Amino acid sequence: MSSPFLTHRAKVLGHYSTASWLRDVVMALYNGSMYKVGLSTLGSIDAEHYSAFAEMVAHYRTAGERDVAFHDLVHAIKQRLEEEEAARERAAELRSWMDDVRYELPKHVMARSEVDDHYEWFERRFEAGSSPGDAAAEFVALKRPPGGFA
Repeated sequence: MSSPFLTHRAKVLGHYSTASWLRDVVMALYNGSMYKVGLSTLGSIDAEHYSAFAEMVAHYRTAGERDVAFHDLVHAIKQRLEEEEAARERAAELRSWMDDVRYELPKHVMARSEVDDHYEWFERRFEAGSSPGDAAAEFVALKRPPGGFA
């Protein structure tokens, strides 16, 4: 008999709200004091996802921590949580960096809206490790030829 943690792995790792809830369930089974899950969602999930939930919980009750597929799924979920956290941190850093560039551009008599109009260019400068001031100065140099305005 195959482990329900293997059978329902794709559901648990899906990119939709019920999948997220199933991930919460698996993590609560793994460490309920660290990972909390609300059970009120049970009233609104479809039969297929309820079945996955019930099979995983029943199997955990009998096999517990001995199931390798359970631990593999927990590892995959932890990795995903770390990746999602890193993406949130990067997005926050990028937003802050872009705000700093918007502050720098008027010092060069450039509109703050240039950041939005050339977002990908500025994002590449962020990825390259440029400071907001250096990126603003580089942008101004590209937009204005030597000796005058473009």
